[in-house]
Order: sequence, then C-alpha cells, then structure tokens
Amino acid sequence: MRSFLLIESRSGLESPDVGAFFNLATSLLDAGHQVTLFLLQNAVLGLTEDVQLAGTMAKGAQTWVDRYSLEARGIDATRLAQGIKVGGPRQLVRMLMTPGVVPVWH
Repeated sequence: MRSFLLIESRSGLESPDVGAFFNLATSLLDAGHQVTLFLLQNAVLGLTEDVQLAGTMAKGAQTWVDRYSLEARGIDATRLAQGIKVGGPRQLVRMLMTPGVVPVWH
C-alpha cells in the first residue's frame, strides 16, 4: 500500500480534467492505497456540488481544504461536510514532506 497526496487547484467548471483527477483518486483507493486530497484555490468551489468529490470521500479519501481559499471565495468553513479538515500551507508542506508520500499536483 502506498500513500498518495492529490492536490487539486481547479474546479470542475474550469477544466474537465478535474473529474479524471477524482477518478484517479477513486482508482487508487479501490487498489488499496491511502489517498489524501488537498483542495485549494478554485477547487474549493466543488465542495458544495461536486458529486465525484463526494464519491471519492465516501470511498475513504481524507480531504483537506485551504482556509484562505475558502475565505477568499466566501465559503463558511463551519458549513463543510463532516470529515473535511481545514488547513493551510503549514499542513500542506507537512504532508508533502512526509516520507513515502507520492504527491500529484493537478
């Protein structure tokens, strides 16, 4: 089992590739790997409407969102789905520096 950190910065409205990125996360989870998603910039816009994101989370992906990205887009962090963690650069850098983690930035 490997550990993957998948970082998304775009919303599904910006690029159809976002859906494929969440499919990758789901495939990794199905293969028995650990997956952490970190959403920043416009990717946080999908927190309220992205069905693929919800499916990926339901499969077991740990999900983090960037606090500043939420604030800049007027999204109330207290209204996020249960299990979503709010962090920032410090948490992202820690995740990136964790030995054995495979980062994929999209």
